[in-house]
Amino acid sequence: MWYSTNDQTLLIYLRKHQVEIDRGRMARITYLLVMTLVVSVAAETSSFDCDGSLRKQASAMCRPFITKPQLGDPPSECCMAYRTLVKSARTTSERRQLCSCVQRRAQLPDVSVNIANLDALQEKCGLPFIYSGYRSFDCNT
Repeated sequence: MWYSTNDQTLLIYLRKHQVEIDRGRMARITYLLVMTLVVSVAAETSSFDCDGSLRKQASAMCRPFITKPQLGDPPSECCMAYRTLVKSARTTSERRQLCSCVQRRAQLPDVSVNIANLDALQEKCGLPFIYSGYRSFDCNT
């Protein structure tokens, strides 16, 4: 690649290829490159989304397990989707959001969730216990 963070390398390339560019235009190009980098880094560190596709996928894959009256083993697809969801909550704040999200979803009247099965997902899928679906569990701990 011909580009580098080193301005001299860029100037050498421009001179070698007989590209003429004024300082104002170079400043604008540099600004745009820096802003593109900032935006791409910010996009990677976006916050947890309770209504996002990861939560919806985990819900769909795990619904048969968390609505069963008896405790069994969740399907491997459920664990994969669930691990991805939990790992998407990277910060303490995001894990608290995940906890609140799970508690709200578990209490929805249209889904009869077995909270014991929901809580067992963490252990059954090889994850540490970070929250409970029971409303009595404090998500801020």
